[in-house]
This record gives sequence, structure tokens and C-alpha cells, in this order.
Amino acid sequence: VTYTHLSPKLGVTADVTHWLNVFAAYGHGFRAPSEGQLFRQGSALNTVDLAPVKADNVEVGVRARIAGRVDVEAAAYRMTKTDDVLSFTREDGSTETVNAGETLHRGIEVAAGAPFGPLRVDVAWSWMRHEYTDWQPRADLDYSGREMEDAPGTIGNINLRYSPARLH
Repeated sequence: VTYTHLSPKLGVTADVTHWLNVFAAYGHGFRAPSEGQLFRQGSALNTVDLAPVKADNVEVGVRARIAGRVDVEAAAYRMTKTDDVLSFTREDGSTETVNAGETLHRGIEVAAGAPFGPLRVDVAWSWMRHEYTDWQPRADLDYSGREMEDAPGTIGNINLRYSPARLH
């Protein structure tokens, strides 16, 4: 089984002022099905014909340095995944793996960071929504239009970095 796919990425950043810039990016990627999805499916048929998962992502945002020391960033993104691979168990107990359709992932990410003497504090927070836009793995099962139940809606983190002057 061979997969060949072009994965372009394009980005642009523009300085608005010496302390503020804006950016935009587009990327198209793919992921081949795993060995287990292709060749270890028990009674599932034709898994060697699985298509790779494809993703198109668009992101726009701003970056700034406030008062010469506080870094802030905000970005919004929209990603569409197609041909995602789904494995499920049929009523007769057999396993089936298929390219199930399309999902939509949208979100806003914000981050800020600043030094405080030998300590640097960075904080980031993301709000996101993940939904099945066209996801019908079989005729009697359709998730289209539903939000992904187990996908996170928010993620945050705090990073503390200590750099004593003696080590510089």
C-alpha cells in the first residue's frame, strides 16, 4: 500500500508597529491509515483501500509585546478533516473500519507571558468546538451535525520557568 499526497503550507506575518504583528496561515496535511487499520481488521473487508485522513487548516491572529516585556498572542482557527478513519463493531460482532466522513474543528487560543526577575510565567487558554459535519459510517448510523462528546471544549496551561542569573 502506497500513499502519495502533497501537503502545502503557506503563512504570512506583517508588522503593524514595532510591538504588534498580525499573521495568517493555511496548511493542508494528511495522515496515512495505521498498519493496524489497514492489515489487522479481523473480519472487516477491504481495509487496504482506506484513504488517508486529510486536513485543511486556516489560522489568523495577532502577536504583541506590551510595555516591552509582556508577550500576548490571540489566534482563531478553522480545520476541516475529511476521510477520518473509524472502527466500529457490527451487530454480528465483526469489526469494520471505514473512512467515515468529515469533521469541523474551530477555536480561539489566547496566551500571555512575562518575566518576573529570574522567573518567567506563561499562561495559555483555548476554547474549541469539534463537530461531525458529514459522518455516516453506515446507513443506519449518522452522527452528522452532532458535537463530539469526548472532545475537549477548553484547555489551559501555566508554565513557570526559573533561570537563575548564575547559570547565564
